[in-house]
Amino acid sequence: MLIILFWTLICGIIYTYFGYPIFLSLIAKIWGKNLKKEDIFPGVSLIIAAYNEEKFIEQKINNSLALDYPKEKLEIIVSSDCSTDKTNEIVKRYASSNVRLFIAEKRFGKTAGRNMVIPEAKGEIVVLSDATGMYEKGALRKLVRNFSDPRVGGVGGILKYVNTSNSMVGSGEGLYWRYEVMLRKKESLLGNLLAVSGSIYAFRKKLYSKIPEELADDLIMPLTIKKSGYYAIFEPEAICIEETAKDDKEESAKRIRIANRNIMGLIYMRELFNFFKYGLFSLELFSHKVLRLLIPFFLLALFITTCALSKIAVFYFLFAILQIIFYLAAVIGYVAQKKSKKINRLLYIPLFFCVTNLGVFLGIIKYLNGQKKAIWEPVR
Repeated sequence: MLIILFWTLICGIIYTYFGYPIFLSLIAKIWGKNLKKEDIFPGVSLIIAAYNEEKFIEQKINNSLALDYPKEKLEIIVSSDCSTDKTNEIVKRYASSNVRLFIAEKRFGKTAGRNMVIPEAKGEIVVLSDATGMYEKGALRKLVRNFSDPRVGGVGGILKYVNTSNSMVGSGEGLYWRYEVMLRKKESLLGNLLAVSGSIYAFRKKLYSKIPEELADDLIMPLTIKKSGYYAIFEPEAICIEETAKDDKEESAKRIRIANRNIMGLIYMRELFNFFKYGLFSLELFSHKVLRLLIPFFLLALFITTCALSKIAVFYFLFAILQIIFYLAAVIGYVAQKKSKKINRLLYIPLFFCVTNLGVFLGIIKYLNGQKKAIWEPVR
């Protein structure tokens, strides 16, 4: 029984990280979509979420005003989540530049702010961003050109991470993000992008409906778009620059928040797991989102199972040793980072992998304990 469990866990982990991308590649060759992409210039509302962003908001507004998109077609809106610093004051200086400011009466979080602002947006296309995400000049135009195909309902851009702090976790995040981009490109070939980056994504305004405040719109919107019968796709040439997490605490906090909200979002959109109605999309959603949430539990069960089996065969004993070495490498990396010591780049992967999965594990435990975080706290 333990041997069956061992190999089931191994297969689950391998499929999640390696089998699923291979499966996507094969399916895309059969059912890949041939979508139109040409320059169009509909009205666009660029909505920037901000909470106490006095350090970045002016740079973000100037970055937005400099975008390669017709000025008469672009509306810039800052949604301030009841900021208490100089954020609102700074935004008001740009009123003459078609920059509108919406201030929440009290702190409700990013999703609640967008529920308030999006119905007031004038653009046919809505683009959502954060105050710290800086767009390359052509990013907006490259996002919007995908809407020349009437079947496209939403488009996600790409984050390019800059590791200004030279942290090991930041380096690991960069490696992980390249893997995630590869997945999104493959999902996009099928018109089934499952998640977008909160700093750069666009959708047809008519497809937006109010999202519960405790949920993450960057997960719910692509799923809503699919449910509405449109395609959600990835545009790798629409680039937004952001900094990586500076240390393990930032990364872990982010993963806890993401895991917590993903669980709530997947439960809210549970209808999409109906394979008989949504077919391949249901399988993609389960493979990319559900199995990824289960990985920390797979790893824990695998370690316990391997240790139990190590008494009956050398193979399992050696496999247990390999797991110990991997986790020990993560601990060494963690300690080295705390002491600001430079260490072999090979430790980036185990450290980030462990920090990420620990964050997911804690996020799930918090959810099961009834701790549902609704208020958005930007990680700085």
